[in-house]
Amino acid sequence: MPLDEIFHDKMKSLKGDKVAIRIVLEGKVQKVGLRHWIKQKAINFELHGWVRNRSSGSVEALFHGAEEDVSEMIKLCYQGPSFAFIKRVKEFPQVEIANLAQEFTILPTV
Repeated sequence: MPLDEIFHDKMKSLKGDKVAIRIVLEGKVQKVGLRHWIKQKAINFELHGWVRNRSSGSVEALFHGAEEDVSEMIKLCYQGPSFAFIKRVKEFPQVEIANLAQEFTILPTV
């Protein structure tokens, strides 16, 4: 294994415990590019999980990764992209994560 890969893996392990948190964002959150914005930010943080619209008009996301990265991601969600207006963010810590993809995905509306 190349030295830079060993260093990268070691730094990831130093980031701390893995956590999973599901959030629901309310406000002007659909048709403003929020899901794609969340996906790109989550990929930048190397998080696993998903994001989707809900028929209620909200957006729901699940973030799984290093605790500090998930925390930073959620902080960003309170701001959102420029066209969104985030009125409320509800957070739900998750205990069990089943069948989580190895990449961050956009799921169909529920």
